[in-house]
Amino acid sequence: MNELCVVCINYQTPDLLDVAIESFRKFYPTTALLLVDNGSRDASTEKIRQLEKKFSGCTTSLLIEKNIFHGPSMHRAIEAVNDEHI
Repeated sequence: MNELCVVCINYQTPDLLDVAIESFRKFYPTTALLLVDNGSRDASTEKIRQLEKKFSGCTTSLLIEKNIFHGPSMHRAIEAVNDEHI
């Protein structure tokens, strides 16, 4: 269990996600990160898999099949994380 896990919710913004995660990893290279895709129908899932592979060991993903909107997807992320702080 980590002390902190950062959650990033994504919906159909793979380019923005890439910029955000690359920037985050520049300053926090080992902080646990959960990338959540909220039912995107574009290249987001592939981008998440690429980022998860690139930053393996401290990056995981949660892929939700359909868009359930931000609040419920954050709730799913909270349920998936076992760390002390989110």
